[in-house]
Amino acid sequence: NGITPRRWLKACNPALSKLIDKKIGEDWPRDLDKLQGLAKFASNKTFQKQFMKVKLENKELLAEEIRKSLDIEVDVNAIFDVQIKRLHEYKRQHLALLNI
Repeated sequence: NGITPRRWLKACNPALSKLIDKKIGEDWPRDLDKLQGLAKFASNKTFQKQFMKVKLENKELLAEEIRKSLDIEVDVNAIFDVQIKRLHEYKRQHLALLNI
């Protein structure tokens, strides 16, 4: 139904949302098919630099949160693979049995 993509982009990734707003207008959250309008910018060097800047800034924010929360330094130039999923109680119990 598109709620998750809108919520993620608008609430969790405001910098990327603003970049998209600048390129295709602010009404894309009401019609996610409008995101296809970004395709024409895929080979645009200026857009690529803007996108990579947003991506790096987000990685820097995450690296800082990891450092503060876990006292672990991560390289923002590394590939980040983050997966977050709500685990139901029975799954947590199963993982506890396996010592995971």
